[in-house]
Amino acid sequence: MSRDFLLEQSLRLLFPLFLALAFLAFWRGHHLPGGGFIGGLLATLALVLKSLPENSPKSKFFVGRSGERMLALGIFLSLMAALLGPIVGEPFFKGLWLDAFSLPLIGKIHLGSPLLFDLGVMIAVTSFGTKTLLHFLELD
Repeated sequence: MSRDFLLEQSLRLLFPLFLALAFLAFWRGHHLPGGGFIGGLLATLALVLKSLPENSPKSKFFVGRSGERMLALGIFLSLMAALLGPIVGEPFFKGLWLDAFSLPLIGKIHLGSPLLFDLGVMIAVTSFGTKTLLHFLELD
């Protein structure tokens, strides 16, 4: 048994776990510690670990072909969250919220511009961090 085999088998369990933790850190970020940056770092960890044993173009599609576009999208979403306030006549970076609603099994959901900002940060951190780490590991 090779070390790659063991890593591949462990990542079958760890990859979804890291992505779930990334989403959890992202989701709770505008109420408690966490948010887009921590979620992006956890997603980066998942993607880099997933790319290590496979070392295939398919496993690095997110990073190699669309990394720069995803970084630009993340920055754009964060900027739009900041500009929503002036668009509706409020101060820059004013938190704007939709009416809360409930979903079965999840409960009350609050959507607003801080969540959009965190999403942009998460996308930007994930794309930049993954591209940078894979470049330093010479896997891209």
